[in-house]
Amino acid sequence: MPRIEPIRSRYHLDALEGQQVQAIREATLHVLEHTGVHMPSERALRILADAGADVDRERQVVRLRPDLVLEALAHAPRVYTCLLYTSPSPRDS
Repeated sequence: MPRIEPIRSRYHLDALEGQQVQAIREATLHVLEHTGVHMPSERALRILADAGADVDRERQVVRLRPDLVLEALAHAPRVYTCLLYTSPSPRDS
């Protein structure tokens, strides 16, 4: 199972202790595996099924094994830039 490293920032705030973070992680993985996520997109259901997820197409629910989640996180970008785009309002014209 790949080890997921946290994103490092210049700013540091420990809102939760390590054990709390671990408990949230384990609970999240449990919910994703046993309860699943409602995914009302045929395309998303197909992609996730092809990746090995347990897909109930009738109910549109996807259950993800922890190894799938952790593997996907291992390939996620560690840094990204968020941009805000707002269209001009009629008052700006």
